[in-house]
Amino acid sequence: MPTAIITGASSGLGKAIAHSLRNDFTVIDWSLETGVDVTDGARVMEAAAGLPAVDVLVNCAGVNYIAPFDQLTKQSWDHLMDVNAWAIVNCTQALLPQLAGGTIVNIISRAAIQPMTYSLLYNASKAAAAMMTRQMAHELHNIIVFGISPGWLAGTGMTNKVDARLRVLRNLAPPPARIDPAAIADLLAWLLQSKQRHRHLHGSIIEYGQ
Repeated sequence: MPTAIITGASSGLGKAIAHSLRNDFTVIDWSLETGVDVTDGARVMEAAAGLPAVDVLVNCAGVNYIAPFDQLTKQSWDHLMDVNAWAIVNCTQALLPQLAGGTIVNIISRAAIQPMTYSLLYNASKAAAAMMTRQMAHELHNIIVFGISPGWLAGTGMTNKVDARLRVLRNLAPPPARIDPAAIADLLAWLLQSKQRHRHLHGSIIEYGQ
């Protein structure tokens, strides 16, 4: 059975993707819950050591931070950029030998292109991830690279925290239309069942929802 590594597969969208891929892949979860800090180069290299060929890497680990512009800090900037952007490079570099002929999927966000109040750090980190996806497709040879950019997800831990924070800061009710993470996961599972289904997505970012 082919192997898929999913970062952040212990919760949220990553967990849904892991569930949908398990029929066709041996799924390995790289997350804090499994002892792999995806921002730590040494730890990721250790986790990658000895692995056979890796057919799919899904970079899904992510964090959010909601704060007004005048309350942003360098520490928060570094943390979001580490998890939402640098970890993509970190994990990909560690797995390059095993990923030859494989596929990389970066989970981005509509926030990469859509300004949102009190979300500068998250949006900037996701914009970086979007450009990194295109740049990786340009530079990495013999690996298919594409991204999926979801809108507002339903029921994830990150979504619930953001909703609560926005209620405090702006008395803002969450948007009623949300995307079931399972819908995105099932689409991705279908695409990854065959190279023929996703090879022409190389360098692309799929926009899914608002």
